[in-house]
Amino acid sequence: MTDQTDFDSSSFISSLYLKQLKQELTEQEQAQLEAWRNANAASAAAIEAQLTGPQLLAGLQELKAARSYTDQQLMAAGVPLPTSIAASGRVRKMGWLRYAAAIILLIAAATTWLLLERKGTADPAGKGTTVIAANDVAPGGDRAILTLADGSTILLDSAANGTLAQQEGSAVRKLSNGQLEYVRTGASTRITYNKMTIPRGGQYRLNLSDGTKVWLNAESFIQYPTAFSGKDRVVKIGGEVYFEVADNKTKPFIVQVDQSEITVIGTQFNVKAYPDESGSYTTLVQGAIQLKTPQEKVMLQPGQQAQLLGNELHLLEQAPMEEVLAWKNNMFVFRRADIESIMKTLARWYNIEVVYKGKVDELFYARIPRNTPLSNALNALQLTDKVQFTIQGTTVTVSEK
Repeated sequence: MTDQTDFDSSSFISSLYLKQLKQELTEQEQAQLEAWRNANAASAAAIEAQLTGPQLLAGLQELKAARSYTDQQLMAAGVPLPTSIAASGRVRKMGWLRYAAAIILLIAAATTWLLLERKGTADPAGKGTTVIAANDVAPGGDRAILTLADGSTILLDSAANGTLAQQEGSAVRKLSNGQLEYVRTGASTRITYNKMTIPRGGQYRLNLSDGTKVWLNAESFIQYPTAFSGKDRVVKIGGEVYFEVADNKTKPFIVQVDQSEITVIGTQFNVKAYPDESGSYTTLVQGAIQLKTPQEKVMLQPGQQAQLLGNELHLLEQAPMEEVLAWKNNMFVFRRADIESIMKTLARWYNIEVVYKGKVDELFYARIPRNTPLSNALNALQLTDKVQFTIQGTTVTVSEK
């Protein structure tokens, strides 16, 4: 069993402990927790000793990790930090949090959230850790702009449900759950293209005419034929997009992004290619894909990630899947993330501007729901006691604490 599997297991066990504290365990979950306790009696005793009375509160105040913590706090807990990709391009296996230490940290984070929920405050230690906010900012939602073949546009978040347009060979329909679908209505005599653009603070789902399902994150786009004809199915994207490609062995699905091209038949994968990021990242969940650049090409297997950094292509053998897919699962997950990359992600979702005062050198770990107001997300990070946030309108100021 790999370290990654151990970490995922500890996340599951920690969620069971949290449900137990909230008295929300099902009979099946209670049985799973009891089975784990029986098989790991020493670890269970150590964890449960930290989840009662003064020990819990003292531990939380010391760690101050409301679903977030830093490298220094992990090292203090005896947790080894992951290695990174070597400069030569060779991939080093990433070391993940040791099993027992991971559980303790995750439980501390989860139970801190529980205490905040019960107390109705983001400052359980009483040390002024609440974000300074003149106002709050709501999370993003289902927002998108559809550009039709004739250049006309439809604002999807305000459009009524039902058929929006008839395009070459397809009907365009808005569904009630934040989705747009294309339904074949007949043979197409020519290829016409539509484009879906997601603004900051938006997300949307799209079902293409061949049955392929597409999820788009904030500040992303996809250009695609209204009906696929010819020998290939070709789309062009930017930003961050997740695909579940409909299987068709006679008609490969091709994704064009920046200077690279991804060829698949039927598979699931995520592409992150924002222009303000250091590179583009293609992560395979299921199936197999080929990524090709002008210089080279690579075949990906499930769990691998291709990183195109400038003109150099690197292969990460074990991608951080929870972090990669977090946005699709309505979460933010950060592991060893610097504050600038975290704030880029938050800025896209909350449609905010970010200003920095001083430099924050810490690397952060955090798990935060995407459907929470901005102040809650920032409070979770601020409880590490390493960074301070101020919200004024749609501007967030970040400073060292």
